[in-house]
Amino acid sequence: MNLIVGVRGDYTTYKNSPNFNHTVLKELGLKTDIKTGGFQIQPRVQFTWDINERQTDIIRVGGGVFGSALNNYTDVNNLQVDGTKIVAVYVTSANVRTPNFESYRNNPATAPGVDLLNNPNISPVATINMNSKDL
Repeated sequence: MNLIVGVRGDYTTYKNSPNFNHTVLKELGLKTDIKTGGFQIQPRVQFTWDINERQTDIIRVGGGVFGSALNNYTDVNNLQVDGTKIVAVYVTSANVRTPNFESYRNNPATAPGVDLLNNPNISPVATINMNSKDL
């Protein structure tokens, strides 16, 4: 009979924290500047029994707690989409322009952007993604 016991530790942290968005705290009572990271302990155990010690009939049972590091997408999304950096506009009907991608590539200043944000007929939308302090 053979018993194997092990433990794995995973520590994940990120260098930067998201920006604090005062409006979100004031209006929703939520904090946008929660930095993610954590330490996971992952125990494992395996029991092996070679019946009659002939290496022909073997029973193996094992299990453990298996985790993974934080998904990088959640952190990047939290860093970039905290309501202080990226604003979107949703354009419908007559406000939709025919895109001129060749012009945008040749001169990025011709791409729609600030002019849409300054248009009183279009409301900008800020998307806010946050991570829970429990993450």
